[in-house]
Amino acid sequence: MDYRKDLARALCQGEEVLRCAIKQEELKAEAEGIVQAIHSLPLAKVLHELGAGRTQSDQPINWSVGIELLKTVGDHVNNGDPWIRVHFEDPSFNESQRALLHQALVIGEKVEDRPMVTEIIRAESQGEKRHKCPA
Repeated sequence: MDYRKDLARALCQGEEVLRCAIKQEELKAEAEGIVQAIHSLPLAKVLHELGAGRTQSDQPINWSVGIELLKTVGDHVNNGDPWIRVHFEDPSFNESQRALLHQALVIGEKVEDRPMVTEIIRAESQGEKRHKCPA
């Protein structure tokens, strides 16, 4: 229990807790416009392949693997601007993973207005049910 408190305190104080990956690579936008979406599933697949996840509990996790989103929904991006930084070690970051990440970035002319909250889920005690938020 004390270990978790110490870890939380170190993270909150900005101490380096996790080691840094040996390699980093930025991917650059292939078009100009407004970031409409960044799909998370391709990011998760690539990170899993690079060692940030596991499919069985006895497999190791490489805690230095990760990504930094340098752009987010609503940001303007120019062709050639870096939009994501990938932190990795071995296995190396390959072309199919780069292509998958490029597919995750959706660039268009404008961002569609969408509500941040689409549904409120509450415990179904005493007759309470799900409530849809107005669009």
